[in-house]
Amino acid sequence: MAEERRVAEAWARGQRVRPAFVYRPSPNLDDISSVLHSMVESVSRAGPWGELYADRASELLAEARIVRSIGFSASMLESSACRYPSDASPQHVEAEARACAWVQLRPKQGEPSYTSDDEREPSSLLSLMRATVGALRLALRVEVSENLPCYAAAGDGVVLIRGGVRHRRRDAERIVVHEIEGHVLPRLRAMKHGPSLWLAGTAGGADDEEGRALLLEIRSGWMDERRKAALGRRHLAALAVRQGADFPDVVDLARGWGEDLAEALWTAFRVTRGGGLGRELVYLPALLRVEQALAVDADLERWMERGRVSVAAARVLRRLGAPPDRFGFPTAA
Repeated sequence: MAEERRVAEAWARGQRVRPAFVYRPSPNLDDISSVLHSMVESVSRAGPWGELYADRASELLAEARIVRSIGFSASMLESSACRYPSDASPQHVEAEARACAWVQLRPKQGEPSYTSDDEREPSSLLSLMRATVGALRLALRVEVSENLPCYAAAGDGVVLIRGGVRHRRRDAERIVVHEIEGHVLPRLRAMKHGPSLWLAGTAGGADDEEGRALLLEIRSGWMDERRKAALGRRHLAALAVRQGADFPDVVDLARGWGEDLAEALWTAFRVTRGGGLGRELVYLPALLRVEQALAVDADLERWMERGRVSVAAARVLRRLGAPPDRFGFPTAA
């Protein structure tokens, strides 16, 4: 992004500037919100299946509020805190403790790296992602985006990767596992069900999908000290933003944790995007939640593999069995 380059060049000159991103006007979501409100009120009375759909509708309402708040920091912090809370629950406390331990790690430096979108380099992220998509014969495009706020992201029929970034081969391999096994394959399986809760996602499904994707990184052996340190820094930086830290504050924190200037700016861009979205607060609590759940009930993963399904919803879905053809609502006496 041009604005990211401007900010990076200014900081390199010793000028502590803040980014001045220009956001598109928020779309009018009034009609959609009205439908979701009606759905929450009506479907929640239709038994356990209805409650699952109502919970997801409530979550979408919280996300719609975030969309309306983009770019307005005070409003965004309030809206994002409703959708991505950080509280005193044991999982959040443990996640913060793990983050504090991970930021103390000092990963090895000096490994070779490759430009993410170098089509001629077999070890680049683009080449490895396309090779995996081809080997699995997935109906999926792999495209490069210069404006992606993260290294890679899965969408409908596409995986986007951020161009111009340098990754070690092991980091590129990890990103492939995270995106393909953690995000793409569950969504492709969900599409086989047609319109369904698996495709729409359950409440908390997007969060626990991230937690399972991190667990897949661990299982594959790609989550090393460098990855742990980055996750810890993002978590603590997002907490700092929730507590009032601004862009320069986050850069200072990241430099104190051992990041060089480029890394510190990247961390600050991530955790302050949209005015302070705070989605980085999802990852470690979700990893803990998924780790703990699957350690005592490994069968839950079969349900999470089917779509964007949370641990809590997986337990309910397993008990409910096949969904009804239509919902029945209680009649007035």
